[in-house]
Amino acid sequence: MSAAVGYLQEQALIRRDRDPGSRRDRYVIDESTWYRATLAGARTNERLAATARDGADALGSATPAGVRLLGMSEHLERVGLDLVRSAERRRAHLAR
Repeated sequence: MSAAVGYLQEQALIRRDRDPGSRRDRYVIDESTWYRATLAGARTNERLAATARDGADALGSATPAGVRLLGMSEHLERVGLDLVRSAERRRAHLAR
């Protein structure tokens, strides 16, 4: 169970709050959970894109593998930006 809780915290799907004056923790899923989780996914895409770009540089952007890695990098960057824009639009919509 603790591994599952750790994973959910790492993905920003839950947060741990301490009960005042108690040793008990409560795990909370709040209104912005999905927004934070989407941003975490976008950050993961950014890291993967950077790694693919580094691989393309190392292999040479003219090699077949370098071309594929560069394409992967560009795709992940665009998808990540789309995720962030979509999450921002949805958050603004919910705030109304």
